[in-house]
Amino acid sequence: MISLAFFRKLVPVTAAALIPFCFASCAGMSADQYAASSAIDRAERKGAVAQGTQQKFQRDQRNTVNQGTAGGAILGGILGGVIGHQQGNAGAGALIGALGGGLAGNTFGRSVADKKARAVVVDVNLDSYIKDARDANRSARATVRSLNGQLAKLRNQVARAKASNDRATLSAAKRQLSSMQNQVRIEERNLNSAINSGNTQLKKAGSGHSQYRELSSGVSSASETRGEVESTKREIASLLNQI
Repeated sequence: MISLAFFRKLVPVTAAALIPFCFASCAGMSADQYAASSAIDRAERKGAVAQGTQQKFQRDQRNTVNQGTAGGAILGGILGGVIGHQQGNAGAGALIGALGGGLAGNTFGRSVADKKARAVVVDVNLDSYIKDARDANRSARATVRSLNGQLAKLRNQVARAKASNDRATLSAAKRQLSSMQNQVRIEERNLNSAINSGNTQLKKAGSGHSQYRELSSGVSSASETRGEVESTKREIASLLNQI
């Protein structure tokens, strides 16, 4: 019959066995954890995720591994103690069981932590690409509004300068239009990058992901804005050809 005194003897032995595993569970990063940590760092710098996300991730990773280690050691210690008691040495059985259970629990905890880390990479990357699409869209729309306003004024200036053969005004207009072309190219490049990267992430995440619709909407808006940018680009080229 297993007495209460037996379980009391198990407590210090099991606790002692937990110590090295608790330290081991905090040591080093797996490839998945490193990838997630790096993705969070990039996302925090660009403002795609809230500050403190990295600390929250690291804390959850440690807790996941430690819980697996502790759970395995406790269960292993109890089981080993029971078996050891039957063999006449409960303390040794508990220690061996705690060590073996702690090792198995640590491995399991790390496996769960890695699975969480892989999911974090997907989530954080989606957050980053959602922000990229929004930023590119916002910047391009502002540039298009500004350039269209400039184009309206330049059309009148060019028409008057051509009528009066004002070469100086025409040369100045040509330089301004060339500068406007460069602005359009920058916005077009940023939009293309956001759209292509966003589409790639949508394929990786799949339509069932909670952020799929938000990124899809951002990519669609960026695609519409790209059409406006291309239209403005053609109008600039057309006016340049008239000079």
